Parts: sequence; structure tokens; C-alpha cells
Amino acid sequence: MICGWKARFASLAAALFLGNLLVQSVLSGERKSLGHSSAADPADAEPESPVRRLPRRVARGFLPLPVAVYVQAANAKLWDEMFQCLRAVLRGQAELGGTIDLIVSATDSKTVARYQRNISKLPGVRRWRVLFVENRGGDIGQFLQQIVAEPPGSYSAVLKIHTKSKDSWRRNMLKNLCGSGAVVKSALWGFKEHPGMKLLGPRDFVHVGRHATFTPGFCQAMECRENEVGKARLFMRKDEESMSSTWQLLRPDSEEPLDQLWAIVPGSCWWARGDIFQELLEAAPRLLASMALGASRRGGSGQAQHALERWIPTLALLNSTFLGELDAA
Repeated sequence: MICGWKARFASLAAALFLGNLLVQSVLSGERKSLGHSSAADPADAEPESPVRRLPRRVARGFLPLPVAVYVQAANAKLWDEMFQCLRAVLRGQAELGGTIDLIVSATDSKTVARYQRNISKLPGVRRWRVLFVENRGGDIGQFLQQIVAEPPGSYSAVLKIHTKSKDSWRRNMLKNLCGSGAVVKSALWGFKEHPGMKLLGPRDFVHVGRHATFTPGFCQAMECRENEVGKARLFMRKDEESMSSTWQLLRPDSEEPLDQLWAIVPGSCWWARGDIFQELLEAAPRLLASMALGASRRGGSGQAQHALERWIPTLALLNSTFLGELDAA
């Protein structure tokens, strides 16, 4: 259960006024000075940004964390890329002396046997399941069905990936989350070193605040149009309407978080701590019932799954010191 979030609102909101000024510079790997600060005067200390970039580092000498990977593999044509990511996670964990649990979902019964054959040959998988699920709510709907079947609360690190259709977008996310065993170890070290960090997204993909727009790094990763840089919003009006209705399913009769604390990881591929999903798990039946069965024909936003693309990182931030970005470079 997310706890203490109301108590964090005031301090987080105050820090975000200055902290949001830092987000763009943090995303580009730079820090801008906001004035003189002195270690002797804590009142003048620079506020922390809600988003911090964690560099790739040599991670060794710590006990392996309990790790699970949740793969939403609706598009079997992209399974090989998911499989490469799994191999990297296994290499990283093996070098730390650990194993992983693996939960894969498929929306086509014909692909289940193929996934099972491939996974059965992977060394280092402690336990695994391939679930045949309803094609409801895109990757988020599949993830909800997965966590109902296999709750993630006992894992210190959960990796969520899926067969995102846009090539540049998908490959950039995978590169910066599980592009190699070294990247995976950096992610796990980040959770070990920063107990207050609840979610870790790919470089240039973590955004905070209702007025967040496409950054240059994000646009380069997803190959957006030049006129979208700094202008295209990540929280559109139809998203906000869907967020309001979805919030009532997620946390009935509770006020929405302050919009300065809204967060999004476009594409919904990230590492997270398993304990942030308890509310999502409890609300899963209501949320799934609100999602249409079958492939969406309504475009890329304004539906429950797009609202959850925003609410899941927001819930993580409400219970975090900060959200992280992982840099594979």
C-alpha cells in the first residue's frame, strides 16, 4: 500500500518549483546552478530534482536482489528482442550470483508453446510462467492480468518490458534498461544504493509535472517531428479526463495527487520495486473491466491504459525520494 503520500505533498510540491527547473538539465546530463549554496547553511542547499540520472557503473560486491521480469509479448514478431533482453538480465544476475523469476503473457494461443520452448532452455530462471491472457488494455492490461496471477510484491526489482510496435522507441527503451549484463547490474545497483528510489526508467523517458513536454533527448529516441520539441505535451486534455475517471477506479473517493507530481514514462518499460503495485493489484478487476476487449481503434491516448501509463509512475513518485533514469552509455 502506498503510504505517507499526503505527508509528502507539501515538501515535494515546494521542491518541484525549483526542482522542475533542474529536470531539463538533468535529462541532458547537466546541472544548472540556482545560486550560491554553502554546506554551512543547509537552508541554502539546492533542492533535489524529482528525476535523477544514474550513470552506468561497474557494479560488483553486493548480494543479488530478488528479481522478476514481466514481459508482455503480444507481438510474436518481436519476441527475439524480448529474448535478448532476458538473456542480458540473466547474465547480470548470474554475475551477482542470482537468478530471476519470469512471467510472460501472450494474447495469441499459438505463440504460447513457442515461448515455453524458448524459456525452458534459459539457464538461471528459477521459476517461470507463460500466461495466455485477454487482449485488453494493451501492455498495461496484460500487466494487470500478470500481477493478478503472479503478484510482484516480494521482489526488490521488477522489470516490465513489452513488444512496443515503434522500432526506435522500443529499442531505445530496451537498450537503456537491459541492453547488456552491465546495464542490468547498474540498474540493480541503483536500487541497492538508493532505497528511496521506487522506479527507474530509460534515459530521457522519465518526465514529471502536468506541463511536461517532449525534450530533445526524448524526441531523438522516438524520432518525433522537429516542431514537437519543447511543445508537444505529455499530458493532453483527453489524457487528463481519462486520468480522473481511472483514479476513481484506482483509489475511490480519494483526491487526485497534485498535478506537479504527475509522472510518466512514455512506453511503460521500466524497472520498479515490487512493493509499489499493491494498490494496482487490488484495483485490477475494476481497471480491467474498464478496458475494451481487442485492439484499440481510438488512437494513442485518452483510455484507461494511457491513464495508468501516467498513474503508475506517479504512485511510485509519491512514495519515492526521486525517480531514476538509467543511462546505458
